[in-house]
Amino acid sequence: MNSLSPYPNGAAMQQGNPIPAGFTKEKLNGLVQRAKMLQAQGAKEDNNPEYAQIMLFLKNLQMQSRMHQQRQSMPVAPQEQQPSPQSSMPTGTHTLHACLI
Repeated sequence: MNSLSPYPNGAAMQQGNPIPAGFTKEKLNGLVQRAKMLQAQGAKEDNNPEYAQIMLFLKNLQMQSRMHQQRQSMPVAPQEQQPSPQSSMPTGTHTLHACLI
């Protein structure tokens, strides 16, 4: 593979971060420029493995970025409280329970 490898040093995507570790805007711009150059030379995903790999990486990065943005914009739902043992009894048993005490 060339120096514009989508995954520098074999790094994978980090959890919670849409961009792989060590991946910079400069490297992203380099990949985009390389894809444009290959495309201008007639490359397509089905006839050029390098172009196909770059496009797959860019599509995955875009999808990860969208998912990350959606997670960031979602409001945090309050956690439901666990019912107390007494309040989890069926309604009719409260009266029976009170009579037995």
